[in-house]
Amino acid sequence: MNLLSLGCGKDHRPGWVRLDCNPDNNPEILATVPPLPPAVLERRWHEVEAIHFLASLWPWEARELVKQLWQ
Repeated sequence: MNLLSLGCGKDHRPGWVRLDCNPDNNPEILATVPPLPPAVLERRWHEVEAIHFLASLWPWEARELVKQLWQ
């Protein structure tokens, strides 16, 4: 099962691929979004979580990110 956590911070749970822009958090995918990096777009995700993440984006960035995830 492919599980993605966007803006994960230091949260680490087994089985989840973590994406964060802060290298100190040791994410599996280091990226600033949007746009989503190829490492995310090339996989099919069963679950994507963005806990408290969308609120940190501008509305147009959040809209773009959700569109990319839906595709």
